[in-house]
Amino acid sequence: PAKEIEAAVQTGIAAVVALREAVGPTVDIMIDCHSFFDVERAVNVARRLESQRVAWYEEPIAPERADETLAIKNRIRQPMSGGEVLFGVAGFSALVQRHAVDVIMPDVKHCGGLLELTRITAMAAEADVMVAPHNPSGPVSTAASVQVCAGMKNVNYLELQYGEVDWRSDALVPPERFIDGTIQVPDRPGFGIALNQDVIRARQLPL
Repeated sequence: PAKEIEAAVQTGIAAVVALREAVGPTVDIMIDCHSFFDVERAVNVARRLESQRVAWYEEPIAPERADETLAIKNRIRQPMSGGEVLFGVAGFSALVQRHAVDVIMPDVKHCGGLLELTRITAMAAEADVMVAPHNPSGPVSTAASVQVCAGMKNVNYLELQYGEVDWRSDALVPPERFIDGTIQVPDRPGFGIALNQDVIRARQLPL
């Protein structure tokens, strides 16, 4: 019902306002809409969020709907991002070639692997589209994504799933470490990491 939808929208906007008040004006806030909107609602919500200076407005509608995504982008002021579930160069082509978003978000687990992630990122670079790999994942996916990010010029963020368990960083050798919001690119072979089998075995659930 329209009344309930509007109440939910107001709650979401209030949460963004509270977050901006909490973190101040210099911290980037990204909004993920999870493809819940249509074009008109997406535009309406984006305009109501303008005063909060959102760094990007992610997937107000499904990224496969490139025409509608572009229609939203042309009517709002916030940068747009999307594409976390798309597969391969072909899957991202419409968003990139039509500049329907400012940032694409390929996920190494879903987009076709490391080589395909590299190809997608290269295609985006040719079109002056930025890339922020989708990565709400464990440390192995992060390590794999880091390798691609380090070698491409048009990557601006790497998503990180933070604070799920206190032993996450110790599941790798060397341990996963972040310094001032960045992760160092390892100089070891492969992904630059190995699994810490002692930590993994100690955390296995009983059968």
